[in-house]
Amino acid sequence: MQTIVLKSKKSCEEQFNHFELSEDSFIEISKRSIPGEWVQIQKEKTYWLGYVNLSNERFPVKILEQLNKEIPISANEEKIAQQFLKIKLEKAISYRQKFSNLKNGCRLVYGASDALPGLIVDEYQDAVLVQINTAGIDRFRSFIKTSLGKLTEKDVYFLDNKTYRKEEGLPEHDTELPNKITVMENDIQYEVSFENMQKVGYYYDHRMCRKMLAGILNLYTGKLEKGLDLFCYAGSWGLTMLKGPVEEVEFVDQGNFSETIKNNISKNKINKKNVFSRSDVFKFLETARKKSYDIIVCDPPAFSKSRQTQDNALVGYKKLYKMILPLLKENSFLVVASCTKNVTFQDLDQIVNTEAKKHALKPLLLDLGLQGFDHKISSLKDKGNYIKCLIYYFEK
Repeated sequence: MQTIVLKSKKSCEEQFNHFELSEDSFIEISKRSIPGEWVQIQKEKTYWLGYVNLSNERFPVKILEQLNKEIPISANEEKIAQQFLKIKLEKAISYRQKFSNLKNGCRLVYGASDALPGLIVDEYQDAVLVQINTAGIDRFRSFIKTSLGKLTEKDVYFLDNKTYRKEEGLPEHDTELPNKITVMENDIQYEVSFENMQKVGYYYDHRMCRKMLAGILNLYTGKLEKGLDLFCYAGSWGLTMLKGPVEEVEFVDQGNFSETIKNNISKNKINKKNVFSRSDVFKFLETARKKSYDIIVCDPPAFSKSRQTQDNALVGYKKLYKMILPLLKENSFLVVASCTKNVTFQDLDQIVNTEAKKHALKPLLLDLGLQGFDHKISSLKDKGNYIKCLIYYFEK
């Protein structure tokens, strides 16, 4: 097994994003390294396990975990990789199985948070979907598929993201996918068809925030006639409202989710008014100026992927809530959901408060939410910490 030596005085934990290092952080990396080759990384008498892919010009080295002892140079690299993968997959699944609300489906592996950067695994009631974005993991596709099949006793499918794989110079594969996936979350069942699968099928990340909203609505004794679910996807937020006291919900998304939402409402035996509007959300809000709602949930896709575009994301959120706040009735709720990592709670709160003042609305911040604990984070500064949810109640 190849050993590469750090030349910086900093440790792996202190450099960059902990698990990603640039080539100039090392004394030398052999140009003969195969894409995804597993290596041991040395700094003085300390060693880490990682893998190298020089096709990724920004961060060719991924760090996995600190080693208890040095691996002999003569050690079989493939066997070490497979042994590590087996241990980490078993550990990741074992952790999720300790929580009863995750047993019907959840994110089984969350990349670097489970010491497997580049591997995302989501489990559903009838299938497991896998996304691989790094060469060190991609080399062991078959091994991972077999291992997950044995551990979950379900069919395993790859849902590769071409954009992410392109950054690593990874090949495209012809992959088979199920016709649909069945999801159970917070006692609500969903189905997502093959045509509408995004990322790794379904967005589990706001699971606990939806549960939090359900709890608040079930405590509320006022009347909630009409709700709005913006960027609704499969309808998770809207179904949460309909399962609670909200009498009618309008779902909005530019994707074709009409049949998906209709089927999900029927599957959960909900007999309340609902309508789906296929539209760009900003265009919908422009035409909805005369409408009013008792509760609005807004859960857009990420407006920014990096700190460099953070200002653009803030502009997007300001525009969004400038259009949303006038649609709220007195004594209404607003759920501000975000998956944009570099926009903070404070940023979102300031935007909402600024717009609320313009419409003589007094916001009361009822609760804050993070991602579900299948999306593991070790601290608020963790790179994997990206979900934010703020729930407001408005008075005049």
